[in-house]
Amino acid sequence: MPKNLNIMATSEKKCPALSYKISCHECLQVNSEWHLDRLLKDLAKVKAEQDFEDGKIRDKLEARELSVHQICWLCLLLFGFSVEEIEAKLKRRKLRADLSRTLFKYSERITGKKINNWAQFKLYMERCGYRKGRSMEEEVLEINLSLKIPKNSSTYDSMLVKVNLALD
Repeated sequence: MPKNLNIMATSEKKCPALSYKISCHECLQVNSEWHLDRLLKDLAKVKAEQDFEDGKIRDKLEARELSVHQICWLCLLLFGFSVEEIEAKLKRRKLRADLSRTLFKYSERITGKKINNWAQFKLYMERCGYRKGRSMEEEVLEINLSLKIPKNSSTYDSMLVKVNLALD
């Protein structure tokens, strides 16, 4: 994590990463709901591996920290913002290309899954155990379902159906 970044210490609603001059409570909430320090360390390690393979660095380093902009994007993605919502909030264009080259690429190495969009990014990070508390895999979805059955057959007014969903 960059030395000048201390997400928990800031009480202001400015972007804790100081990468954008915007009002930002999302980073604070993400820091309380996600294992952000661990995720940032893992992403930094993967970034170094990727940069070494791409020839951007000559020596394989222990870690290469994410930029403050990348940390901001990460927090907004984990908060649940779409790429378009992040672009609007930050008044930025063509973020999707930057995410594909950076965060999505790094997270593919962590998850072993192809990241095609922002929703998959958040889901896969959660499945890898970066979210504090219960993950989506542990969620149970209960649905009350009313069925209309023809009069000549036996009827049930309602029944409880439990559904396990895979969101791959």
